Amino acid sequence: MWVEDLPNGKYKYCERYTDTKGKIRKKVSVTLDKNSSRAQNEASRLLYNKIDAKLEKKNKKLKMSKTK
Repeated sequence: MWVEDLPNGKYKYCERYTDTKGKIRKKVSVTLDKNSSRAQNEASRLLYNKIDAKLEKKNKKLKMSKTK
């Protein structure tokens, strides 16, 4: 996870993950007001939940297309 400072004073927390096929690297991000250790823990939790949701959605689509 890395942090980018935004011009409006907020912070963008970013993380990369590999798609289910293993070929495509994608990026997810969340924006928070602070850059404290508490905010970093919150951002980490939000990012991993976001990644899990995207991967689960992708897997569900793959399963649906295989059953047709």
